[in-house]
Order: sequence, then structure tokens, then C-alpha cells
Amino acid sequence: MTASKDSLPMDDRLLFSIRMHAASGTVHLCGAERIVQGDGLREAAGNMVDRAMKHGPGALSSIRIQIDPIAPDTLRRIPLLPIHTGRSPGLEEAAREACRLLADAGVSGEAARSALDAVGQGAAPDGGNMRGAMIVHAATGERLEPDRARGIRVTRIDVAREVRKQFKDYLRKLGISHPRVLEAVLIASKVAAIPGLVAEFCRSDDPDYTTGYVASSRSGYVRLQHVKRQGDPLGGRVFFVASRDAVSGIIEALETIPYLVSEIPHV
Repeated sequence: MTASKDSLPMDDRLLFSIRMHAASGTVHLCGAERIVQGDGLREAAGNMVDRAMKHGPGALSSIRIQIDPIAPDTLRRIPLLPIHTGRSPGLEEAAREACRLLADAGVSGEAARSALDAVGQGAAPDGGNMRGAMIVHAATGERLEPDRARGIRVTRIDVAREVRKQFKDYLRKLGISHPRVLEAVLIASKVAAIPGLVAEFCRSDDPDYTTGYVASSRSGYVRLQHVKRQGDPLGGRVFFVASRDAVSGIIEALETIPYLVSEIPHV
């Protein structure tokens, strides 16, 4: 098919990035994104609207959906990280295990502890949660994200259609098929594939969800229970980088370059 200069190409074989953002006034409620072929756009958009509407019509003031074609030469295809569950019966054990896994990936003890403390105390300037992730120097612990309120958002990541069922079956077999885990594993797989990005730590800002993870190309995606107390609303992501000089390129990759998980090698 052909398209005019100002219209989207509608060849069903082409890939598109589709992203949704729902808000209540200036408050972010939820977001979602997919990378789909043209013939999957309608279904993906409908699912995103349904997800936003779960917050209730009274809570929503806007739902924005953006669709952009993906140039084939910009797409990176990557494998899924292997998934493991660590043993952490309490807060102290979870913190020690997180620091051990980060050390194995090349993060200093000082950098790991300061980053975990920042997330647990509220890493944004107002003492609350950042909208995106921190970027931390893996050796010194220095924070390097340009905006400490906004942070860095990982976008343009999905699992390829031909392995999506295999991916979901894998998570179901592990007993972790919640959409939250699906999205987190895909993000972690993209992060681990970016050169210069050493490791990631994450704990949810959901007060009722106390499982976090450490991810790296060395350890895979390791789930850690009890990374925070029940009812704690503070959370966030930390990306540990090897060099200050690589930060701009890493941010560009995280926020703009499309990645597609197209292999589930450990199933």
C-alpha cells in the first residue's frame, strides 16, 4: 500500500508503536504501549481504552493514544531474560540479596545502598515517587538523570506476535502471569540489552505489591519478595550505568529506539 506524505502507512505487515496515557487533570492514572502490526492496531487500541476505563469514568479526564510507524532499520530484536525467584523472607534479607545481585553485575556496594535508600525514601525532589527511573553511576552512586522529578521512561518495547503465546505460557507456568509482571520483564529485557547499562533495580509504587526485582544480563530477571513493607506507597526504578559519558546514548535507547523480544531461549 502507499500513503500520502502526511498519513500513516497501512500495510498490515508493517510495525507500529501504539502508546496510551490516561490522566485525571494533571495526575497520571495509567499508561500502556504495544508494538503491533497494522492489522492489530484496532484491537490494541481497544484494549488500552478498556484498561484506562477501569479507573472509572469519574476519575478520567483524558485518554490519549499515539500511533507511530516503526522504520524497520531502527528495530532491535532481543531475547527474553531468564526469570528466577530469589529467597528473601524479610526486608533485610531482600535488601542484602538485591545488593549481592547488583554487585555481581558490577555495581558498587555504596552505589547500590544509596540508590535503594533513595527509592525507599522518595527519590523525587518533593520526597515522593519520580514519574520515571533514576540513572545512577554504578561505581560512585552519583545520580545522572537530567530531571529528578520526571526521570527516564522506558518506551517502545513489546514481545513479538509469533512468540507472545509462548511468553504468556512461560509466565503462567511460573505462576506470575499478572500484566504488571509481563510489562516489567519486557522492560528489564530491553534494559539488559543496552550497552553500558549495567543493571536495574525496581520496586513497585503500589502499596499492596511488595515484590521487586533486580535484572541484568548476568543474573537475568530475579524476583525478590518483601522489598518493602505492606502499605508503603514509595517505589521506583534505578538504572545503573558504567560511564557518565554513555548516559545520553542510553537515554535515547531507553526512550526512543524500538525493541522487540522475539526469542524465548530458556523455555
